[in-house]
Amino acid sequence: MYVAPAARGTGAAQALMADAEARIRGAGHGRAWLACAIGNAMAARFYEKCGWVNVGTEVVDLDVPHGAFALKVWRFEKVLA
Repeated sequence: MYVAPAARGTGAAQALMADAEARIRGAGHGRAWLACAIGNAMAARFYEKCGWVNVGTEVVDLDVPHGAFALKVWRFEKVLA
């Protein structure tokens, strides 16, 4: 998730996160996960403030123009039920 600098501190990010969680819960999922770039301390603090837990690292494959790129990320999880 990205929030423009001008919107930071306005509650926009919290509103977007709450909406995303409600939509995931509404789709019948009791647990969600997200990937956070390793070293992005500002994002990690935000996710933790929203109740997400850093459960370690994971490698995710990103589609790029010439195939895939393996990216190591922090995996955050949250129980939504």
